[in-house]
Amino acid sequence: MSEETTLVPNLRFQEFPPSSQTGTISQLCKIVDCEHKTAPYVSHSEYAVVRTSNIRNGTIVHDDMKFTSKEGYREWTRRTIPIPGDLLFTREAPAGETCLVPKDFKLCMGQRMVLLRSHDNQLDHGYLLYYILSPAGERQIYRYEIGSTVKRINIEDIARIAIHLPSLPEQKKIAAFLSAVDARIDQLKRKKSLLLDYKKGVMQKLFSQELRFKDDQGNPFPDWEEKKLGEVTKWSSGGTPSKDNDSYWNGEIPWMSAISMHGRYYSDSKLRLTAEGVKSGSKIASKGSLLLLVRGSMLWNRIPVGITMREVAYNQDVKALTPASDLSPAFLLQWFIASENILLHKVVGTGIGAGKLDTDEMKHMPIQLPSISEQIKIASFLTELDRKIEQADAQITHTHTFKKGLLQQMFV
Repeated sequence: MSEETTLVPNLRFQEFPPSSQTGTISQLCKIVDCEHKTAPYVSHSEYAVVRTSNIRNGTIVHDDMKFTSKEGYREWTRRTIPIPGDLLFTREAPAGETCLVPKDFKLCMGQRMVLLRSHDNQLDHGYLLYYILSPAGERQIYRYEIGSTVKRINIEDIARIAIHLPSLPEQKKIAAFLSAVDARIDQLKRKKSLLLDYKKGVMQKLFSQELRFKDDQGNPFPDWEEKKLGEVTKWSSGGTPSKDNDSYWNGEIPWMSAISMHGRYYSDSKLRLTAEGVKSGSKIASKGSLLLLVRGSMLWNRIPVGITMREVAYNQDVKALTPASDLSPAFLLQWFIASENILLHKVVGTGIGAGKLDTDEMKHMPIQLPSISEQIKIASFLTELDRKIEQADAQITHTHTFKKGLLQQMFV
């Protein structure tokens, strides 16, 4: 370890004195290389094989986790058995991803990674994790990366990464503080996941009529009536004015295309038309219409659909649906959301990589319609759930931003 000019982070716990100590990973950790071959996989066991793709953003991702046998585990942990508090550090694909080995989780390393076991009397493993995840750590990883197409970092260079060392008590306090932020993020993610699962379940019951609302007097609503989607909606096609004519663009009217269709409520777009541009080659959807993407690569993964909150223009890949007077736009939106899996199975290829929905086929889709009063009750209930999901999502984003700021300010 070495003494340098005292390095003081912008944000720190003032009860601890500033530190001028630094040490390299080779000085502060035991570095254990992986076996340079793939452990034999089994369908499932208690022994996980953590590959580089399973390490992202400071945590283990369990999606597509592979497993090995007891014998495979023994052979692939000959150099060391990973224990809670060890760090896994990826050397390639990508380089520099890291996470702590969790408790009660038997694992062996996949290829292209190393294990870092910190010397407990010098370096707290949680502090090491957050240091590597911080911009200060990322800069050093970037400095040592090699390769043009696939970035990688050699073990010798991992060993050279320098760690600024406050006192051990301060390291532990920093790690505990950031761990609490991570715990809050995990809590919010679980909340969002529970809300999504609850909404999915209640939608299925509402649209199958297993669950019914009653009117304000406690009486049952009338029976639902089956219609064809095309019978209760008017469909219109949009267009794209010439982009060579400047007088058509940079006006006041939002022009919706696939890249604008995020979320469920549309009121703005990066591209805007003038009234002349709309007249030349587009069309206006009135407030309260539904916009549905019917052609584009997004359709392979999701069905972009939402309600217009003002008059907007739209391009030829989008259809505007105007609901009949006895059809609530908010109810129709929730029906589309509930029908997304059905619609995804209707997407066909166009020959250029994009997906396409056959609008004539869609117009013949059956839709069960309750009375307008029950539609409003259903839509209000589901929209409130959407609001809570969006609120949880915003809290997750805010907390991630807060953590990012801490990582920038607490490490040098």
